[in-house]
Amino acid sequence: MRILDASENAFLIEHEPAALRALADWLAREPLPAQIDLHPGWQTLLVRYDCLIGDPSLVRQELELRCRHLSAWEPEPARTHSFAVHFGGPSGPDLEELARARSLSVRAVVELFTSVTYTVGFLGFSPGFGYLSGLDPRLSTARRATPRASVPAGSVAIGGAQAAIYPLTTPGGWNLIGRTDSVLFDATRTPAATLRPGDRVRFLDAGRA
Repeated sequence: MRILDASENAFLIEHEPAALRALADWLAREPLPAQIDLHPGWQTLLVRYDCLIGDPSLVRQELELRCRHLSAWEPEPARTHSFAVHFGGPSGPDLEELARARSLSVRAVVELFTSVTYTVGFLGFSPGFGYLSGLDPRLSTARRATPRASVPAGSVAIGGAQAAIYPLTTPGGWNLIGRTDSVLFDATRTPAATLRPGDRVRFLDAGRA
């Protein structure tokens, strides 16, 4: 674990993903007195605080203390989400190309993709966009050389060793293999994002439901 000075009012904590998720949960549910907000990444957690309220050395000491005692913290149980996906065709225009590149049939790709449980590492890129670990290594595929100017909301995609669902219609360079009708982000809801770090995700083949 490392705690780095990120600015005059922020510390960047480097740790392994599971420990950072636990620390972020602890700080979210029991924030430091001077804490402003948290920005979790895959192996980092940025903690912003009000330096007029909290002395930087004391904030650092409290963060170090919590890191040492993470094993005593019981984070909220992970939630599991299941998303029905329409694979291939207009919903997944890259599925056939990805299957050829991996020397697999389309059916094999779908079965491998739906056979595992994914973990939300962190949210980023766009509101509610969860980076999902757990992809079968046989499906790992580099992002497209030329990103699309517009990827429809609900698109299910593979980028490198991770999977994701596009919550909003945005540009994107991941390989699109399907689409879900589930809404991943709605600014009128509380919380607006469906996913949060640590959640589990399962994909179902809507064509076989």
